[in-house]
Amino acid sequence: MFRGKNLHLWSARPVVAEIPPGTMRMQDHSLLVGCGERSALELIELQVEGKKRMSAQDFVNGYRPKDGEVLGTP
Repeated sequence: MFRGKNLHLWSARPVVAEIPPGTMRMQDHSLLVGCGERSALELIELQVEGKKRMSAQDFVNGYRPKDGEVLGTP
C-alpha cells in the first residue's frame, strides 16, 4: 500500500542498507525500501493501483514520496 492505494512491485533488487522495514529512502538516485536485518530492496519498476507501470524514477518524480514515508499504511 502507498497512500491508501495498492502498490505492485514489478522489479526490484536486494541491497545492503540499514533502513527500518517498510520505510522508503532515496539514496544515490535510487529508491530503497527497508526489509529488516540490514537488507532493503532497490525499487526498479512499480505500479500504483489504477496507473500504468513506471520506473522508480518516474514514480519519485510524479508522487514525490517523502524520505521516511512507510509503505503498507493507508
